[in-house]
Amino acid sequence: SGPGKQRNRESATKPILVVDDGEANRRLIELVLGRAGAVVTSVANGLGAIETLKEKDFDLILMDMQMPVMDGYSATRQIRSAGLATPIVALTGNAMKGDREKCIEAGCSDFLTKPVNIDELLMRTVHFIGRADGGQNSLSVDGVSIVENEFEGEDVTARPATKRDKRFWSSRADSFDATD
Repeated sequence: SGPGKQRNRESATKPILVVDDGEANRRLIELVLGRAGAVVTSVANGLGAIETLKEKDFDLILMDMQMPVMDGYSATRQIRSAGLATPIVALTGNAMKGDREKCIEAGCSDFLTKPVNIDELLMRTVHFIGRADGGQNSLSVDGVSIVENEFEGEDVTARPATKRDKRFWSSRADSFDATD
């Protein structure tokens, strides 16, 4: 963000950068966050993220940690060393003890494991950027508002799936790879 650089920024939107080498993962996150009112840009590796961040501001970065060309750890360290304080949420298939700490040490603000739990993704997004229209901390999906901490104290992963959930996930099950 040097002087004289032209920034592409819409004041009423909450832009999110998704960095993941798995196309199916990027498309799924774009769909979910886009339907919730966010404006999503996606790239396939850390180098693409750094190049994109030179041209555009984002309110949140979702960063896969295992990618070719430049992994998420290296990209996050470079982003932080450049002085950018944008929240970065690590996305990783590694849920072993110490993986969260490794991501935080690299400069990530938070950590989500893959396969991504959509409820958790939405709640973390609300936590970091709030609503797309700048109102209270909520996003909405299909007209239903999702308010930060709405499910506090509840195990949202244990709720029964609705018919809409089942249709949504069954139509995408073949294209979603948890190992990306």
